[in-house]
Amino acid sequence: MIAANAEGSTRAQRTLALVLWLVSVHSFAVGIGLIFRPAQLMEWVGFAGNQDAFFPVQNGVFHIILAIGYALAAAHPARNRVLVQYTIVVKSLAALFLLLYYAVFDPRWVILVSGIGDGAIAVVVAMCQHVASIGVDGIGSVRLRPTVPESPPSTSTK
Repeated sequence: MIAANAEGSTRAQRTLALVLWLVSVHSFAVGIGLIFRPAQLMEWVGFAGNQDAFFPVQNGVFHIILAIGYALAAAHPARNRVLVQYTIVVKSLAALFLLLYYAVFDPRWVILVSGIGDGAIAVVVAMCQHVASIGVDGIGSVRLRPTVPESPPSTSTK
């Protein structure tokens, strides 16, 4: 039987967890930024001026809730595969929404950059999950999983 590359699988799982933790921290920071909306930051990204606070704060709380889900996925990606897949779906749909919104309604640079960023995050998480699930550890080092167990050699003599 071919030996499993446990070390590579563990390394891939740790990489996936690290990426998910970074996604979680990013979403949490965006949430805090939307709740408190520092004037200079909002002006820099093109959203300066007086506006009703409810929707930005609601959006900030929503980002924090998503960050909690990403953190739960990061805590043990192998056990929480559904949350990892959920992260990929959420980031993909966010990218689609932001890029369409940019193209159709509001061509502010921050919307485009956010859409590209969310799409890139979705791709990176999907790639990391794939690598962790098949046991790839670097270029050319794939953990092979045999489909049929090897049988012991025949010792019969005629």
